[in-house]
Amino acid sequence: MARRAGVSTGCASNVLNRRRPQDDEIGRRVLAAAEALGYRADAMAANLRRATSRLVGVVLPDFQNPFFGALLSALEREAARTGHRITAASTHDDPEAERREILALMDWRLAGLIVVPAASSQALDGLGLPVVVADRTGGPHGTDEVGADGRAAAAAVIRRLADLGHDRVLLAFSDDSAPNIAERLNGAEASAQAAGVALEPLRCGWSVESADHAFAAHLEG
Repeated sequence: MARRAGVSTGCASNVLNRRRPQDDEIGRRVLAAAEALGYRADAMAANLRRATSRLVGVVLPDFQNPFFGALLSALEREAARTGHRITAASTHDDPEAERREILALMDWRLAGLIVVPAASSQALDGLGLPVVVADRTGGPHGTDEVGADGRAAAAAVIRRLADLGHDRVLLAFSDDSAPNIAERLNGAEASAQAAGVALEPLRCGWSVESADHAFAAHLEG
């Protein structure tokens, strides 16, 4: 491929690995040669050659959940910006599936792992690579965490509803066994008490089907 593009092997490698521009004359020649020859980089071999991997694993509860889909999309954009790639798996909120998926992803010699843990997930430290827990923070994970202030956000929502004149609020949630959900409920309940709002919690479970059933039962009751 390098010979076809008229460049050195090192130059071709730098273009393909985005260590030099792909949109100048040399970069375009290398990409054209790679396409003509049907060249595809061997990610596993590249990781073995490099001291550090450029592949980041992402483990999410459910790809169909719009929030997690948006999170994955944002992570993909940031990975592309920094010269990394994403490989992702879903767990359907099953801690055993989470364990299996993490072990499978680690076979790819990851640079790091980003996990939105299952509701009853256990410690995620000690894996031998950088791990960040996202969104569902506050659990026994033993890793760095990135999340929002759910308590303050939920409290602000209740205050806003009270300001609009609402004195009864139905609060639908998945499952308060997840620390971040419990945090939001705590903030909502404290704000509702302070504002004189009657708060009615509705546990909906983790799936669309269980949420449909919970709402139907509530409306029929």
